[in-house]
Amino acid sequence: MFQKANADGVNGVSYNAAFDQPPPFVSTFGDLNQALALGQPNRVKDQIFSAEARYDFGFAELVSATGLSREDIDRFSDVTGTYTRPSFRRRLNLPAGAVSSLVNNFNIKKFSQEVRFQSAANQRFEWIVGGIFLKETSHTDGTVKIFDASRNILPQPAGIASLSNTRNKLEEYAGFANATLYISPNVDVSAGYRRSRITQSNEINQTGYVFTPANPTNQIFRLDTPKDNVNTYSFGARWRVTPNALLYARAASGFRAGGGRGQPPLVIPNFDFSYGPDSVWSYETGVKASLGRIATVDVSAFYIDWSDIQTLIPAQVGQPFLIVGNGGKAVSKGVEGQLRLSPLRGLNLTAALSYTDSYFDETVGTVTKGQELQGVSKYVASLQAEYRHDFGNDWSGSVGGDYRYRSSMIDAIDGRMPGYSQFGINAAAEHRDTRVSLFIVNLADKRGLLGYTGGGNQPGDPYRYAVITPRTFGASISQKW
Repeated sequence: MFQKANADGVNGVSYNAAFDQPPPFVSTFGDLNQALALGQPNRVKDQIFSAEARYDFGFAELVSATGLSREDIDRFSDVTGTYTRPSFRRRLNLPAGAVSSLVNNFNIKKFSQEVRFQSAANQRFEWIVGGIFLKETSHTDGTVKIFDASRNILPQPAGIASLSNTRNKLEEYAGFANATLYISPNVDVSAGYRRSRITQSNEINQTGYVFTPANPTNQIFRLDTPKDNVNTYSFGARWRVTPNALLYARAASGFRAGGGRGQPPLVIPNFDFSYGPDSVWSYETGVKASLGRIATVDVSAFYIDWSDIQTLIPAQVGQPFLIVGNGGKAVSKGVEGQLRLSPLRGLNLTAALSYTDSYFDETVGTVTKGQELQGVSKYVASLQAEYRHDFGNDWSGSVGGDYRYRSSMIDAIDGRMPGYSQFGINAAAEHRDTRVSLFIVNLADKRGLLGYTGGGNQPGDPYRYAVITPRTFGASISQKW
């Protein structure tokens, strides 16, 4: 797969002219506008390659799966509000009307090689054993440039206020085994185990007035090489109560490695250039049932127990600069369900609803016990309807609509994003293997806020928030061979 995307800006609408003004959100600068001094174009190129080979022994199958991906990103950000604050203005003797740009270049490569030996299906005892190797490298370069009012770069060293580059490498060797035992045709239990060894190298170099104001030629250098040996487990059970009803339960553990992080444009004593790993145990139980072709229902309940959860935290109290950190213990629990109905030939109706109660269960740093987890809504609901009709001679068509709702949530800087709902409609025509679709997303053109994306660094630098896609008219065509 190859994909290239060019954009002239990023999703961030400026709200509230007053500095640090809390919600409600006021579109002081006009609908969908940004109060920025510079443009923010970005270019993204993705490439993904995969290969799979299989050999069937009859009683078992040998599988080799190889994956390779690369992502290159060039991003320009207006950081005038950050780097022309009074402290920087005095330090760099900036002229009136100075503006600032952050230029980032990201290069991320991932490689994976998995080999597994798995038993034939439909056996009383089924098993999988295998190993996997993962390697990920990422290079990030960042340059802060300061220009005068005519967009000419200032004389050095003030013109290049900071230079930073990071080099990160992660390698994982893992072995795994899974087994399923069919106690009876209607009951089975399963268990899995994975042993991983993870090594990292996180190298960070930073220099310039932003980080070392006393001597801008000095370098801040940090090299961390964390290592982790990790055991993860999974257990499950299923009971087919009837041919159309299934009860299940599952418990599993998970792990994410830590990583390196650069120092934001602040003088922070004893800044920690890395964050730690987090781990989780999740428990889920539910039922899946159907009433022929007329109705199907899925209902489940879950409980997730998190340790040292990785989350966004302020780099310093009272500052909007966010870094990845660990927030201690956290809990997420809830229920979710989905109902699908086909009351008439060609008519399909789907309704889904979820409730999630998620919170930090420990006070760590700026995170307090009982505080909601960021980016999680208590209620999420959706309704979808589609009517499909066959006209004969290999022609068919469909019309449909959808409704989506999300309740309020807090964002990365703990501002509460209001809840929102949106509608959409679509129509399609098909002839054999060709399909043409027309659609309208967000029919009522609502402005659902998704969270903070920047700003708020000084008076005159309004906060910016990402919003859901405005009303969009679109068409697509697909062809199968």
